[in-house]
Amino acid sequence: MFKNKKIIAVSVCLWTFFSGAFSGTAAALADPTQPSSYRAASKKQSLRLESILFSAARKVAVINGIVVAEGDSIGNAKIIKIDKESVQVRSAGKIVKLVLRHTTIRQEK
Repeated sequence: MFKNKKIIAVSVCLWTFFSGAFSGTAAALADPTQPSSYRAASKKQSLRLESILFSAARKVAVINGIVVAEGDSIGNAKIIKIDKESVQVRSAGKIVKLVLRHTTIRQEK
């Protein structure tokens, strides 16, 4: 009985050691067929204007799920101006105007 418990304990220890030792190795290995000069293309971040809250008290927009105000930055783009239906951002030295596609205006009574 004691011998069986010892075998089980050793098996569990070895399994734990080897499963932890090799779990992250495959992700860290580079593709051996990939040229040494290869550089992955950087994904150009597209900005998607989702909503705007525009009032006398504040101007806030939601871009890519992130709430931003004038002067804030999202990625490498800076929020220049927030209007009722659009947001102007400066990205890579260019000013881009993001426009809401479906404008729904809700006014409180």
